[in-house]
Amino acid sequence: MKKIVGVFLFYFMFLIINCYADNYDDAMKAILAEKTVIHASWGPVKGSSLYVSVKDDGTNRDGFAQFLCLILTDYEIKGLIIHIMTPENLKNFNTDDDLGKFICE
Repeated sequence: MKKIVGVFLFYFMFLIINCYADNYDDAMKAILAEKTVIHASWGPVKGSSLYVSVKDDGTNRDGFAQFLCLILTDYEIKGLIIHIMTPENLKNFNTDDDLGKFICE
C-alpha cells in the first residue's frame, strides 16, 4: 500500500511540475536576465530549490534572494528555497557557504 501511495504522489508531482513547465522556463529566463546573475539552475526537482551564482562582493545577498522570489511569484512559482552562491559553490552545489538564502513561500 505504501508503495502505491508513493508512486501516486510521485506521478502527481510530475504532472503538476509539467503543467507549469512554461512558467519555470519563463521564470528562469527572467532570472538569467538580471545583470548580477552569472548562472542559475533548479534543484534536483523543479520547484524544490533554485541555485543562483553571482560574483562575491562581500555583501549579504539575502535581499537579492528575496527579490528573486518576487520574480518567481510573478510566474506563480512558490514554495522553494533560493540559494545565492559563488559560481564555484554552485558548480559543487555547496550550500554551506551561501552568500544569501530566502524561503520563497
